[in-house]
Amino acid sequence: MTLRLWEVKHPYYANHGNFYARNHHATYGSWTAFAESEGNNDADLNLVYRWDWSEEEPEEDGTQSGRDELTIFFMMQRKAICRSVAISVAKEDETAVRVYLLPRWEKLQELWAPMSKP
Repeated sequence: MTLRLWEVKHPYYANHGNFYARNHHATYGSWTAFAESEGNNDADLNLVYRWDWSEEEPEEDGTQSGRDELTIFFMMQRKAICRSVAISVAKEDETAVRVYLLPRWEKLQELWAPMSKP
């Protein structure tokens, strides 16, 4: 059975942005806004090394907006810049998020392939 992206709890954590420089964290109000702006970025130049889907916490009265937060962490390899983006997402965005993340997972496997071969 495949876990839903919001069910995955990665060990440890990653901080937003870049400790050594400002302006390396962006926010998007929707998955569509992120995809239009950065969805076609080169997977080598903008290497995704981590993502975290955080579910919305209910308000004190128990209400929720139905919006979660997806944070994607990048290493811009040619510039040695670590950056992140936080995106307001809904559970209905999961399929589109997986379509985006899958080729980036394949890129990581390509980079680490020598470790899996005797």
